[in-house]
Amino acid sequence: MWGSDVTSADSPFEAGLGFAVAMGKDDFIGRAALSESGALSRHLACIVLDDPRGVALGEEPVRVAGKTVGRVTSGGLGYTVAASIAYAYLPAEASEPGLRVEINLFGTWTGGSVAAEPLFDPQNERVRA
Repeated sequence: MWGSDVTSADSPFEAGLGFAVAMGKDDFIGRAALSESGALSRHLACIVLDDPRGVALGEEPVRVAGKTVGRVTSGGLGYTVAASIAYAYLPAEASEPGLRVEINLFGTWTGGSVAAEPLFDPQNERVRA
């Protein structure tokens, strides 16, 4: 979502959109900057909250092991997976699936886990049915 999950300050690789960048193609605006960016220091991570009733809206702080490491960019209820989902840019070392995090929802720290994506139909079985 342009403006919340992805802005001009975010790399397409950080946002998980590297598949849409053809680095082998002819020159394009931003190619040099992307080529020189090196290892990624952060990733846009999907977080599934422990409590499906708690909904992150955006801008909530995210912490790992008691240390604030990022902020929620967007969130909402994932109806098809019956879970509350949030997206946040996290340091690369804190974006591994299964890692426990906490998000401050209206003054209460709520637990969650970084999730592997996609959450819904990861084997594409519904598409092929």
